[in-house]
Amino acid sequence: MNKSTTKGMNVGSASLVLVFSVLCLTIFAVMSVVTAQNAWTLAEKSAQSITDYYAADTVAVDIFDTVVATYDGGFVLPEDCSATVEEIDGQTYLNYYVPIDDRQALWVQVYATQTAVEVSHWQVEETVVWTADQSLNVWGG
Repeated sequence: MNKSTTKGMNVGSASLVLVFSVLCLTIFAVMSVVTAQNAWTLAEKSAQSITDYYAADTVAVDIFDTVVATYDGGFVLPEDCSATVEEIDGQTYLNYYVPIDDRQALWVQVYATQTAVEVSHWQVEETVVWTADQSLNVWGG
């Protein structure tokens, strides 16, 4: 009765470990590719947003330069610019908006002092009103 018993790993368990390792590495590789694609998409959107902002800023600066150059006690605007003039506490303010995209605009407010035309506000404003989604998709049974 000579029975030989061997202790240790069998060939089958080594194959299972190898298959599990390859499966894990494949999953990690796919996750890396998906993460890289999402980061690339976000970077493109960010670059487009910055490009749109600086294009609107350039137009706003050109309008401001025109207002400063033509100021002689009253505000004169370029033909293609729409603006409002309002009086607040005895001070005359000129407001104009330059669209950035379909949801934002650059708001510029200037006023005149005795020596120069000064900027009061130069900021990004939302042009659409945000409304919260109040619906709840709950299973009714």
